[in-house]
Amino acid sequence: MATPRSFQNGLAQRQRDEAVRTGTFGAAAMIYAARSLGLGSTPMIGFDAEAVHREFGLTKDEVPVMLLSVGAERPGNWAQKPRRPVAEVLDLV
Repeated sequence: MATPRSFQNGLAQRQRDEAVRTGTFGAAAMIYAARSLGLGSTPMIGFDAEAVHREFGLTKDEVPVMLLSVGAERPGNWAQKPRRPVAEVLDLV
Protein backbone atom coordinates (compact mmCIF):
# COMPACT_ATOMS: atom_id res chain seq x y z
CA MET A 1 0.00 0.00 0.00
CA ALA A 2 1.31 3.43 -0.93
CA THR A 3 1.93 5.90 1.86
CA PRO A 4 1.51 9.63 1.22
CA ARG A 5 5.29 10.05 1.00
CA SER A 6 5.86 7.17 -1.40
CA PHE A 7 2.81 8.21 -3.44
CA GLN A 8 4.27 11.68 -3.98
CA ASN A 9 8.00 10.93 -3.90
CA GLY A 10 9.54 12.14 -7.13
CA LEU A 11 6.21 12.84 -8.80
CA ALA A 12 6.13 16.57 -9.40
CA GLN A 13 2.61 16.68 -10.84
CA ARG A 14 1.13 14.80 -7.87
CA GLN A 15 2.98 17.08 -5.49
CA ARG A 16 1.66 20.16 -7.30
CA ASP A 17 -1.88 18.75 -7.32
CA GLU A 18 -1.67 18.16 -3.57
CA ALA A 19 -0.39 21.71 -3.04
CA VAL A 20 -3.38 23.05 -4.98
CA ARG A 21 -5.85 20.92 -2.99
CA THR A 22 -4.29 21.87 0.35
CA GLY A 23 -4.07 25.54 -0.61
CA THR A 24 -7.69 25.55 -1.70
CA PHE A 25 -8.88 24.12 1.62
CA GLY A 26 -6.71 26.63 3.49
CA ALA A 27 -8.15 29.50 1.45
CA ALA A 28 -11.69 28.27 2.14
CA ALA A 29 -10.96 28.32 5.88
CA MET A 30 -9.63 31.89 5.59
CA ILE A 31 -12.72 32.94 3.61
CA TYR A 32 -15.00 31.56 6.35
CA ALA A 33 -12.88 33.19 9.04
CA ALA A 34 -13.06 36.54 7.23
CA ARG A 35 -16.84 36.22 6.94
CA SER A 36 -17.11 35.48 10.67
CA LEU A 37 -15.29 38.78 11.30
CA GLY A 38 -17.67 40.66 9.00
CA LEU A 39 -15.14 40.95 6.19
CA GLY A 40 -15.44 40.13 2.53
CA SER A 41 -12.90 38.12 0.58
CA THR A 42 -12.17 37.20 -3.02
CA PRO A 43 -9.84 34.48 -4.28
CA MET A 44 -7.84 35.57 -7.29
CA ILE A 45 -6.41 33.41 -10.04
CA GLY A 46 -4.62 34.35 -13.24
CA PHE A 47 -1.75 36.07 -11.46
CA ASP A 48 1.92 35.99 -12.47
CA ALA A 49 3.23 33.05 -10.44
CA GLU A 50 6.87 33.95 -11.12
CA ALA A 51 6.30 37.49 -9.81
CA VAL A 52 4.66 36.05 -6.68
CA HIS A 53 7.71 33.80 -6.21
CA ARG A 54 10.03 36.80 -6.43
CA GLU A 55 7.98 39.23 -4.32
CA PHE A 56 7.30 36.78 -1.49
CA GLY A 57 10.66 35.00 -1.60
CA LEU A 58 9.16 31.56 -2.19
CA THR A 59 11.42 28.56 -2.56
CA LYS A 60 11.44 26.20 -5.56
CA ASP A 61 9.21 23.72 -3.77
CA GLU A 62 6.55 26.31 -2.84
CA VAL A 63 3.65 26.74 -5.25
CA PRO A 64 1.51 29.89 -5.25
CA VAL A 65 -2.02 28.49 -5.60
CA MET A 66 -4.09 31.65 -5.35
CA LEU A 67 -4.10 35.11 -3.92
CA LEU A 68 -6.82 36.03 -1.46
CA SER A 69 -7.92 39.60 -0.89
CA VAL A 70 -9.66 40.30 2.42
CA GLY A 71 -11.21 43.56 3.54
CA ALA A 72 -14.28 45.55 4.43
CA GLU A 73 -17.23 45.00 2.13
CA ARG A 74 -18.65 47.97 0.30
CA PRO A 75 -22.43 48.30 0.09
CA GLY A 76 -23.77 47.32 -3.32
CA ASN A 77 -20.50 45.73 -4.41
CA TRP A 78 -20.93 42.38 -6.16
CA ALA A 79 -24.03 40.82 -4.69
CA GLN A 80 -23.77 37.11 -3.86
CA LYS A 81 -24.28 34.82 -6.82
CA PRO A 82 -27.62 33.01 -6.87
CA ARG A 83 -27.39 29.57 -5.31
CA ARG A 84 -29.68 26.58 -5.25
CA PRO A 85 -31.05 25.48 -1.89
CA VAL A 86 -28.78 22.94 -0.18
CA ALA A 87 -31.56 20.31 -0.29
CA GLU A 88 -31.45 20.45 -4.11
CA VAL A 89 -27.74 19.73 -4.39
CA LEU A 90 -26.92 17.55 -1.36
CA ASP A 91 -28.23 14.21 -0.12
CA LEU A 92 -27.08 13.14 3.33
CA VAL A 93 -26.94 9.37 3.79
